[in-house]
Amino acid sequence: MILEEARIGERAFSSLLSELEIDVFFTLAPEEIAAVCDRRGALNRLGLALHLCVVEMTGRADLSTKMVPQAVLIHVVAQLYVSSPNLASLRSLYQDRSTLFRHRKLAVELAGFRKAGAGARSGLLQYLRQEILATTEVDVLRGKVLRWLHARKYLLYPARDIRSLVRREVERRDKKLAVFIDGAEGSKSCLWVEDGDRSRTGFNAV
Repeated sequence: MILEEARIGERAFSSLLSELEIDVFFTLAPEEIAAVCDRRGALNRLGLALHLCVVEMTGRADLSTKMVPQAVLIHVVAQLYVSSPNLASLRSLYQDRSTLFRHRKLAVELAGFRKAGAGARSGLLQYLRQEILATTEVDVLRGKVLRWLHARKYLLYPARDIRSLVRREVERRDKKLAVFIDGAEGSKSCLWVEDGDRSRTGFNAV
């Protein structure tokens, strides 16, 4: 199943998951169940299992404040043979915050994700600059960045940083195009670029 962009990142639970999505993204592999069942206590096993599935689906490890859909909870507890608690969020499973952070870290490791370093950033910029030749729509490019990072199992940057990166690269492309069109003077195209800049909101670099 191809992972939809809507399920990558911090807005993954903004709409209901289908039965197929739950089956695909919240079904643990045998080796994952073995790693999870190595934890002490039913709630610890359930917490780690949910963290693992969330990381694999979303590319984010810090979504424990999000509400856990009841259908997801039922699906996961059935695999672990534990009782289903009443949850407001994944974080509510944990009385000890240090265990919560350990589970986040372990889930990232078990899922095979890692932080995007300098090499990954360089590759992402090269990819993004190539894609900008085809479109300068910020939301479209943002989706492409999300998929690029997730496909390579890099933890996602915060949403605001991804949007800032895309806008900065679009403006970079606009200014290069202006210089190309107008040559050394670039006066008319620079005015066009400045008008376009005013229509976009401000941003911070990643």
